[in-house]
Amino acid sequence: MQACIGLLVLAGALGAQSSSAADLPSLNVFFQKDRTFALSLADGTSVGTSSAPGTVIPAGTYRVNVDDTAQAVMQFHLAGPGVELITNMTFGEDAAQTLVETFQPNSTYTYRDDFQPSLVRFFSTSSTSISSGGSGGGTSTASTPTKILPAPTSPATSQDIVGSGVVSFRGTLAATVSAAGKLTLTTKGKPVSTLKAGLYTFTVHDDSARRGFSIQKVKSGAIDLTGVSYKGTHVKTVNLKAGQWMFYSPAARKQYFIVVR
Repeated sequence: MQACIGLLVLAGALGAQSSSAADLPSLNVFFQKDRTFALSLADGTSVGTSSAPGTVIPAGTYRVNVDDTAQAVMQFHLAGPGVELITNMTFGEDAAQTLVETFQPNSTYTYRDDFQPSLVRFFSTSSTSISSGGSGGGTSTASTPTKILPAPTSPATSQDIVGSGVVSFRGTLAATVSAAGKLTLTTKGKPVSTLKAGLYTFTVHDDSARRGFSIQKVKSGAIDLTGVSYKGTHVKTVNLKAGQWMFYSPAARKQYFIVVR
């Protein structure tokens, strides 16, 4: 599966979902093959316009149903007061997800594909809230912001995202661990020395059962792209923030590169 973007340590699991979640009104998100997506209410009403404030819907708690049966390669990002939902559906490996989000009254929300950050759509909420049964009335409470990425599958094929914030996808990096344990990191066939801050997809070809491939920003925690006993190919997307970074294998020499704003 081709990797495109990703973002961020997106900590967070599915929003708090209760036994009554099935009774909540729905917002449906459909990924399309042409790398667009449609957002609509349960009755099919389209939600969102290219300019604020956009479509107005009742405030309250909704089930957000994400459908990627089209296996699109994109990243859905819905954000606004009390809400930050981000999912790439494991780049087509997950067909559907259901999440619970609470939209605050008199607020504006945006959604977009993080691969195409200039194409933003807007919708707003009214001053009235819907109840869990879908009728008017009731007062909704803020949900904990939800940031979602599907759990990795097998080590050889999983693709996940490390970092934080909404940033641009910069490209792909090729990392290797030779059978003898030598590490390389290149971009377009050239050794990495300086990169622009943003999201990068690392494709690691690891031929050693005794060495792994890790990256680390100076004075920050390490990110293990492959473990010391792993052999095979692994893909991970990482948000590289400005600063000095290194790549290395445990007990091996560290090699440095710079990430600039």
